[in-house]
Amino acid sequence: MNLKNISAAGAIALAALAAGTMPAFAATASETITGGGLTTTSPDITFASVAITGSPTSQSGSYKLDVNDLSGNNSGWKVTLAGAALTNLDTTTLVTTATPPGAAPCTTVVTGCTDLAANVSPTAPFAVSTTAVPLFSAAINTGQLDHNFTTGMSVAVPAAVSSGAYTSTWTVSVTSGP
Repeated sequence: MNLKNISAAGAIALAALAAGTMPAFAATASETITGGGLTTTSPDITFASVAITGSPTSQSGSYKLDVNDLSGNNSGWKVTLAGAALTNLDTTTLVTTATPPGAAPCTTVVTGCTDLAANVSPTAPFAVSTTAVPLFSAAINTGQLDHNFTTGMSVAVPAAVSSGAYTSTWTVSVTSGP
């Protein structure tokens, strides 16, 4: 460097000090975000009563499910359903079939209605059994916040059937990951 450039740089530095400017210091900003949970509701479902007529019939109902993903991990989720057949006191059983919509429904999210059809997959109709079967799943990086689904359910009532109340316990689970 030549003497002329060094003198000019020194003059600028002295002028800055004389003006009272201070050198800049680096600062760090940070924020910690704590994830919430991944939860689902498991409401009861009650089918309307049916009379014995001597002909086979079925009774339909709707199962409303709520999945709330506040986990913040964006790994998607899977909802499964398992349960025994509807049984009465004399151990007669009735087959119950779950029929998720053919495409993912428009789900209610905290901020409004978002169509997750490309990311939330329903399963094909299946008979409710003690083996857990996926009901809905959300792909990775989707499914955050609150989603409500309605799944059609039907009970097959044979022509010859015992009268009485039929009950069962079903387990609805939600796990992280598609």
